[in-house]
Amino acid sequence: MDRNQKNLITDLFILMILPFFMLYVIYPLISDIFTGHHNSIAPIDFIIAILFQFSSVGLGSVLVMLIRKESFAKFGVVKENSLKAMLLTPIAFIPQYILSILTSKDFIFIPFQHVISPRFLTTFNFFQRAIMYFIIILVWEFFEAFTYVVINDKFNSIFKPKNPFLNPGAILCAIFVIVIHLSIGNCNLDWDIVCTFITIYGMLVVREFTKNSIGSLFWFTFFWNTI
Repeated sequence: MDRNQKNLITDLFILMILPFFMLYVIYPLISDIFTGHHNSIAPIDFIIAILFQFSSVGLGSVLVMLIRKESFAKFGVVKENSLKAMLLTPIAFIPQYILSILTSKDFIFIPFQHVISPRFLTTFNFFQRAIMYFIIILVWEFFEAFTYVVINDKFNSIFKPKNPFLNPGAILCAIFVIVIHLSIGNCNLDWDIVCTFITIYGMLVVREFTKNSIGSLFWFTFFWNTI
């Protein structure tokens, strides 16, 4: 095993272990912020929640990029084929969208309702809510999607798939996402697992096929937890 492969394995270890560390070690210490029965949240609680979520889904990818001196462009955040990626990626979300329609009762659209309870923002004015939603989009949504892209790329750098549609990195990442969401109760042992697998696998296959991750980042950010 050469030095590059050792570095890739180390990177994957950081990316995939950190979320479980945050979930099972740090979360119990601050769980009252997320599960408390209070009707509002103090600004400091919101900051703690933001830092926790970023550490869970985004810190690993940022650390890896800093350690390896890598850029966003390396992971497909480029202009080339961005339109193609934007048009193809939504196909992967169709099964999840259909499942949401079929299983949701009395659906009310509240952006990111599964990320942070809407009641947390009820005591803030419109301007403050706008700022907080922007922070949520950047910290919780974009970096979660970006972390999946990084895991996919790192794993595929080891196995070097010849066919973009038979993607070992996407398979690993889809399984990883399912395990994480089962751990926190955001995924059911039914068709939800199948749709989640299709979504994550599909968007990363498009990333591999187009060499562009903008479609994956955009649609995950504004669909996955938004609806």
